[in-house]
Amino acid sequence: MIISNHSKRGFTMIEMLVAVTILLIGVLGPLNMAVRGISDGLFVKNQITANYLAQEGLDELINLRDSNVASVGSPFAGFPSPCEREVLSYNTTNHAYEEGDSGATFAREICSVSVEDGVQQKVDVTISWKNKNLDKTLVLTSYLYAR
Repeated sequence: MIISNHSKRGFTMIEMLVAVTILLIGVLGPLNMAVRGISDGLFVKNQITANYLAQEGLDELINLRDSNVASVGSPFAGFPSPCEREVLSYNTTNHAYEEGDSGATFAREICSVSVEDGVQQKVDVTISWKNKNLDKTLVLTSYLYAR
């Protein structure tokens, strides 16, 4: 009978491969979810900003209509005909989006079409931006009536 006085020391190559594989799965899974969460958060931030910019464009026309009724008499004087496009960039000084193309993120197009002459205008506000090299668009449609 042969007695070996060598005790096993260390790990075999297969045990090392299994251990490394388990560690990689345990680390890369949550890391991938974190990267995905950050990416989705940026998309949602841009979509919310686009919604606010579209609403702001519509509010400008509502304000113009109300001002026209008080002064000019024709409610839809000065409305874009048919469309007006502006490129918006973020101003870090006053923390607002302003017209200008330096570092532009969003573009806003406001289109106004008379539905009933002098009574009703159809207004489409389109916001476009890029998200991960994909073109995204948000359209806000509203009907404005003379007061």
